[in-house]
Amino acid sequence: LILSKTLKRVKADFNSTDIISLQKEALAAIGNEDGVEPDYFELVDGDTLYPANQNTENIVALVAAKVGNTRLIDNVII
Repeated sequence: LILSKTLKRVKADFNSTDIISLQKEALAAIGNEDGVEPDYFELVDGDTLYPANQNTENIVALVAAKVGNTRLIDNVII
């Protein structure tokens, strides 16, 4: 599914100086998939769940989207 593919791509392409662009690209990729409505895609501090920045050490990518009547969530440690 597009959620796990997007998480894997973000992990592989991660660059802490370009967090906002990565989030926008991930949301666009999910939103372009037929039948999938993105809810959110966030890169956060794994300890606090506050938005990540270039100084964050433990980053986690979080994603949620609706597929039909089902809401799917997933995450990956960057």
